[in-house]
Amino acid sequence: MRAFKRFVLAIAVIGAFAGSYNFNVSTTNFEFGKANAMQMEYRYVQNVLNRIAGNWYDNNGNLAIEVHDRYINGCEVVAGYDFAGGNPGGGKFAIREAGGIRYMWIDWNTATYDGLTPYLKIDHGAALHR
Repeated sequence: MRAFKRFVLAIAVIGAFAGSYNFNVSTTNFEFGKANAMQMEYRYVQNVLNRIAGNWYDNNGNLAIEVHDRYINGCEVVAGYDFAGGNPGGGKFAIREAGGIRYMWIDWNTATYDGLTPYLKIDHGAALHR
């Protein structure tokens, strides 16, 4: 019984110290859905930008978005957050516009095998095509 009490006390002490430690040391706070977001290393951001590079059109054939180098519609992509998946995938991008930083969610699929059609979706909107 004495060993059990020591075990419970040890768990309580460890829990008290662990509960006071901030485990979110690698997150960045910003107001996008009022949640902490995991900032991606820029090499992963560049990898996605390379994957989705090109001109993307709406269903009427109008140019909707241009992705070239480190730019989306001529605005520099400064960061990426919360990337999920690979291809298809999705994530938040921070772009520097004239009025400041803007955040947008982009879903992508650039696969063309088995008859798949590549697409982009900006902020969960309609699919854009190449």
